[in-house]
Amino acid sequence: MPLSFKRLKFNTVDAAISETDLTLSGTTILGIGAPASTAGTAAVGMGVIKSGRTTGVTTGTIVAVNMTVRVNYGSSCGTATFKKQVSITPGTFSDSGDSGSVILDAATKKPVALLFAGSSKGTIGNPIAYVLSQLGVSIHATIAAATEENSMEEEIQGPDADPQVAPLAEIQTRHEGKLLQIRGVVGIGIGQTADGKDLGFIVHTEKNLSSQSLKRIPASLEGIPVRIIESGEFTAR
Repeated sequence: MPLSFKRLKFNTVDAAISETDLTLSGTTILGIGAPASTAGTAAVGMGVIKSGRTTGVTTGTIVAVNMTVRVNYGSSCGTATFKKQVSITPGTFSDSGDSGSVILDAATKKPVALLFAGSSKGTIGNPIAYVLSQLGVSIHATIAAATEENSMEEEIQGPDADPQVAPLAEIQTRHEGKLLQIRGVVGIGIGQTADGKDLGFIVHTEKNLSSQSLKRIPASLEGIPVRIIESGEFTAR
């Protein structure tokens, strides 16, 4: 499905698929090894790992899920808005050229997201559930499994299906449009509060946000705390 760059249109996945001969392909990830045969669900606080073309093997932490975020694709394309994304820190987790790297749960090696954008302070990934669904594919841990005609597929849900996240996602939907109209705000999602004890809202902003814009960002949404992260502009990787 082509990406939309219209202001009021939303995207979920920036991904592609290709065909190859099984004799020319493998199922291990450089520097990591074989991923798990089933996908996982991204969660706030989850430790993750990836192997990318530019930065190699790096580790990070999921700071927010259910992100609605604006991504700059350059002057020839413009800016596209994505919903239900995953945000990862630190900024060294990825760089330009790492797009397409699968992001794994570091503990289980289950794929949880697909890397496609980032900034100097963070990385954005498509939840793997939406990637598999839109491309109409499934995960196979071995070449033999890929040749089976009737492989069993596990139903995978996006992070917003988490019972702790779902109520906050409803609140976010009611307010994110207004927040994204604030100059310098590039994204909003659900993550840990500043003290790390509960879930709240994460607002990503450009660097050096003006005092006027800062004043327009509320301290809470319907009683749920808002935490501001100066991530800088997100660009396609």
